[in-house]
Amino acid sequence: MIKTNRRTFSILIPALALILLTLLSACGEQTEPPAPPADSTAVPEPVPNCIIVGGEQTYQIIRAERGDSVEIDAAQALQNGILTASGASLTLTDDWYRTEEEIPPYEILVGEVNRAETREAMAELNYHDFIIRMDGQKLVVLGATPAGTDRAVDYLMENLLTETGLTLPADFCYIDRGAYTADSISIGGVPISEYSIAYEKKGNLEHAQLLHRILGEYCGVNLPVVEVKANEAGENLLVIGNGTHNTTEFYAYFVLRQGSCIYFDAYDRYAYGNAFLAVVDKLKANGGQVELSALNFSYTLPDREAYLEDPSLLYMRWAAEWETPEWMLDYELKKKELFGGSGTRDVWVNAHRADHTYYPENSLESIISCYYMGVSIVELDLAITRDGVIVLMHDETLTRMTNVADYLGKPGYPNSANVSAWTYAQLQELYLKDNQGGASAPLTKFKIPTLEEALTVCRGRLFIVPDKPSLWQYIDTTAVMKDSDPNFLFPLMQKTGNYASILVSYGKPNGAFLSVTQAAEIQSALHKASGVTPFILLRCSPSASVSNYNILSKRAPGTFAFQLHGNYDPKTNYTEGTRPNLDKCTFAAWTIGTGASDNDFVENWRKLADDGVRLIMTNDPMGMVKFAAAYHNP
Repeated sequence: MIKTNRRTFSILIPALALILLTLLSACGEQTEPPAPPADSTAVPEPVPNCIIVGGEQTYQIIRAERGDSVEIDAAQALQNGILTASGASLTLTDDWYRTEEEIPPYEILVGEVNRAETREAMAELNYHDFIIRMDGQKLVVLGATPAGTDRAVDYLMENLLTETGLTLPADFCYIDRGAYTADSISIGGVPISEYSIAYEKKGNLEHAQLLHRILGEYCGVNLPVVEVKANEAGENLLVIGNGTHNTTEFYAYFVLRQGSCIYFDAYDRYAYGNAFLAVVDKLKANGGQVELSALNFSYTLPDREAYLEDPSLLYMRWAAEWETPEWMLDYELKKKELFGGSGTRDVWVNAHRADHTYYPENSLESIISCYYMGVSIVELDLAITRDGVIVLMHDETLTRMTNVADYLGKPGYPNSANVSAWTYAQLQELYLKDNQGGASAPLTKFKIPTLEEALTVCRGRLFIVPDKPSLWQYIDTTAVMKDSDPNFLFPLMQKTGNYASILVSYGKPNGAFLSVTQAAEIQSALHKASGVTPFILLRCSPSASVSNYNILSKRAPGTFAFQLHGNYDPKTNYTEGTRPNLDKCTFAAWTIGTGASDNDFVENWRKLADDGVRLIMTNDPMGMVKFAAAYHNP
């Protein structure tokens, strides 16, 4: 909902008008205000400070008593918009009355209210459609979904409401039709419109609504969602969580056909989403038709080695939420635009500890998620086991992120929770806690990964910023990082054939970063050993970036970017002093923080992007890739 536009209706802001036109072109067949009907001469002249709809009556605005919050906000916004535009103050009330006789004659019905006019209009709508229609003495403003109602209100206020009020002919009707991947689909020869989505337990209503949305977005169908009793017989039902399998198996889902009904069971909401998407994939592969016999299948978590070799075998928990643009997956484009500069207008994402929104931080699975989501760089924390294996773990101890408490002090296991006290084999007995861990975090079936595994997955896909530089060195050089422990990263680059993913970025263990000459020395040593020139993400102040650019552009053109020091402060010009170089190299920043210093949200990303920053480190990679996709200007 474009609330600012509504509440300051008399001020037409060009940027918001552009957003509205974009929404209309994406979702509707009609993008211009509708022409007046043929009998528009019969429309009465506007009366100042009065809302006129097919006559001179002042209307009430009606919303559902227990309506969706989006529709309630839309009704409120319409009331405010009318007041701002015309000075008319309309009553806003809900749709509950004791008897039909009490219902007032003149109403603006916003959203799915309990009126016959609304029900009749809803029957004409597909999933992304909305309608604005006079029906007798009622004005229906309705979308097939709450988001559709939201768009309908926006359209009404942008195109139909004037400073003298709202004047519409008695036969007015405007329908905005959505665009869908498929015009029609069927299951076993039965049109999908003859199916209903059913659930038995209240806890599965959310999953039923998700299936409703996925099918609606695919083909426009607006299926009813109904509650049924356990084991209740029926036909043409898509039944959610009826206990056919009652699966508690981590990451699994099942799809089973019985008669004309299809049953879904899954581990959690993410698994349900992927089960529904799997059915849609079958429909897409067969021109919108699928036989009942094809709807007997399941998914269980593959062996780790399988999706290490082929990451596409691991379904993404966020798949029902986001479809990644192809350009965000283009590794060659990332190299071209991130390093050495190319005048790119795109924003690229650096995920702090990878994707810990949907997966455990620093996990192999979170790295895979970042790639398919559209992230470019993952910042990973390195730790060393007792037997010298480099693994990914942020803390010195295993307590926050694993179930180490179940093993401490037991025969064959250390008494200490420090990573350095455990061998790699012992660590593989543990499971990672989800997201950022902690006492209440659920336990997954995911394991602590090695840097070798991360390099394998990232090859040709992602770049890596390795953290905790006191524990490792890039390569055996005589002077650079000589105070760090000599756990060299280069042998793992050799083993995996991935010399390009690890960025030369962090430096000395005392908190000091690499100087420009030290970064160039490491780059040169890696090139001499491998024949491949790795990329540099040099950390420096804005003022130092000019001189550093002059040095690196001569020694290693096209292989570096600048990470500007410090958490972003929205009160400053973050790239002050760097503008002469904005078209020559890429500038990076980070918005992660805690408490008052947390600047990790879209308004600050936009400020940075508008100021020329093209790579941003975040704790919210999904939020930022969505922002970056919207910011994209091909």
